[in-house]
Order: sequence, then structure tokens, then C-alpha cells
Amino acid sequence: MVVVNAKIKIQALPEIIRTFKIFKKGMQFCINKGWKNKINNNIRLHPFVYKHLRSIGLPSQIAVSCIKQSCGILKKAKTKPIIKKCSIKYNFPRNALINGNLLSLSTVKGRVKVPFSIPKCYAQYFSWNLCESLLRFVLF
Repeated sequence: MVVVNAKIKIQALPEIIRTFKIFKKGMQFCINKGWKNKINNNIRLHPFVYKHLRSIGLPSQIAVSCIKQSCGILKKAKTKPIIKKCSIKYNFPRNALINGNLLSLSTVKGRVKVPFSIPKCYAQYFSWNLCESLLRFVLF
């Protein structure tokens, strides 16, 4: 397996921003529950948090990603973590798809399609089989 990081910029649609806000809240909830119950394994934490994550609006796959990412943070933590910024891990094709220069992402308001351009230095990699993507929100 070969891993390539290709950075692309997309428009920060309101649905994407809202998804980030809810995801961040969900991560803190997972961390709080995991820390309190001394759980840093996503399978063990799942029954304690999944229904809540769904009730605050996270789609199923993003809720699962939230649990996994939270447990990854908990495994490394010496003190209870406080989430200040986060990124959302998307996997292909469950909650993200690329069709040409159109990126389809799962959000709290359903799927959104966002046009993007592929920088020439990364163009060759977009014909590969994509597995996952990390969506970060960066202010300029």
C-alpha cells in the first residue's frame, strides 16, 4: 500500500461548517465519556456514545469516525483532553466520493457536492483507489 497526501481546497459551505461544529462537540462528548469510564477502545466506547452522536445530527459513518478519533486521542492522553480544533476522517465510498472535479461529502444536512480543482502535482494520484480523506477546517 502506498500513501500519498494530496492537499486540495474546497469551499467552506455552511453544511460543512455546521458538520465540523457538531463533530467537535461530539468528540468532546466521547472524550468525556471515555475519560470518565476509563475507556479508550472504540468498540467498548461505542455503546456509551453512539446514540447521542446520532441524536445531535451526525451521520452514522461520521459518528463512528468521531468515536475512533476520540479513542485515538484518549490512548495518548495523560490528562483529560479538551478539543480546540479537529479534523474529520472520511472514507471512500461510504461518506465521500469523487466524480471528476466534484467532491461529494456526507454532512449533518445530507450529502453536499463541492467543486474543486486538482493541483497539477497531485493529478496522477486521483486515478488511484482512494481509501480515506482527512477534512480540515483552516481559516486564512
